[in-house]
Amino acid sequence: MRWVIHAVLVLILGFVASVVVASPNVVINEIMYDPPTSMGSDYDYEWIELYNPTDADVAIGGWVLKDAGGGGYTFPQESIIPAGGYVIVARDATAVKGYYVTDGSFDATAVYGDATFTLNNNGDTITLLDDQGNIVDEVQYSPSWGANGNGKTLERRDPNGSSSDQSSWAESEKDGGTPTYANTVHAPFFGAPLVVIILMAGILFSFRRR
Repeated sequence: MRWVIHAVLVLILGFVASVVVASPNVVINEIMYDPPTSMGSDYDYEWIELYNPTDADVAIGGWVLKDAGGGGYTFPQESIIPAGGYVIVARDATAVKGYYVTDGSFDATAVYGDATFTLNNNGDTITLLDDQGNIVDEVQYSPSWGANGNGKTLERRDPNGSSSDQSSWAESEKDGGTPTYANTVHAPFFGAPLVVIILMAGILFSFRRR
């Protein structure tokens, strides 16, 4: 019986390791695709946020962020997203910095631009490419997801979720969104530690009854 318990524990630990290690690279994390008229020009205040969920800095020099229309932005060679950090790419970096300057959590140094994309209010595809042209992440959104001119943004609920799955996104709880800092919406978390506790408790209970 002991060898059975040992084997099961090895399998559990292997499962936990796979859950912990399987973290994504940089992801498209938040989208202001339809700024409200109160902000000003619709195009000037459009922006896209990228998030690095890993525990290491990621060099993004030469990476391209673009929409389906072909407009976009190429990151300067020295560009880096720090571990756990955020950057945004704006159509008009000066306008976006000016609008969010009173937001104490906003980091103006993490704003890149000016970009040439024009995010379609009726839906669009946003693609992040690395410096070799490989797709790092891609999101195809539609106005049915929300944030269509009401002052909110589309926020990613889980960096591990499918990028173009509507369930991975939700409207920001905060007007104007959360550019350069953590989102206001999150997916429910049922982590590996809880799974381990439940499985181990069941094994030990079964063993003691024998």
